[in-house]
Amino acid sequence: MSPKHRTCDDAAGIPDPKAIEVLLTRVLLHGVMSGAYRKYVTSIGLRGDERVLDYGSGSGAAARHLVKVLQAGGGRLTCVDVSPAWQAALRKALAGYDVDYALGDIRRLGVPRGSFDVVVMHWMFHDVPAADRRAVLDELARLLRPGGRLATREPTRREEGIPASQLRGLLQGAGMRELRGFEASAFMMGPYYSGVWEKPVAPNPGDPA
Repeated sequence: MSPKHRTCDDAAGIPDPKAIEVLLTRVLLHGVMSGAYRKYVTSIGLRGDERVLDYGSGSGAAARHLVKVLQAGGGRLTCVDVSPAWQAALRKALAGYDVDYALGDIRRLGVPRGSFDVVVMHWMFHDVPAADRRAVLDELARLLRPGGRLATREPTRREEGIPASQLRGLLQGAGMRELRGFEASAFMMGPYYSGVWEKPVAPNPGDPA
């Protein structure tokens, strides 16, 4: 992804978290729940040499573990978020690492097709407005190379989440194929869906990716 830092105009006006929210998130996700995030990143099965997009990076709870795997294996991490405040917190969390950053709506950043081997979408897609979800997943699928994977974990509780059946339907509609997935519940997280999806390889060389 080039240049190293991308932005687009529609990043402006996005409601930013308050300083206390950023602080509490760091304490909880980077401290108390750090092991759970490290375990999740390990479960994705990265080799370490992949080009990875962390979509909706937030404070960097997953990114801080992703970047360590990729740095060791020669891969590359790109972090995207729509919030300037969250991305500022993310940059602090990843200080010292060579990472690409993008600020704004993923659909308007002008990222070339097939730029990534893996997309990670962790605990944030339920915050995407319902009317935008299909278009966002279409774009994420476009950014994956054929054979690339999308790893996601999302809350499924009724009051704040997205039903697993709905998420699965949206991913299927974007042309993705479920490699593995399950529904579970965990302390402090509640019920959730976790899955890894693949962008099928085009059957013929002349077919679109």
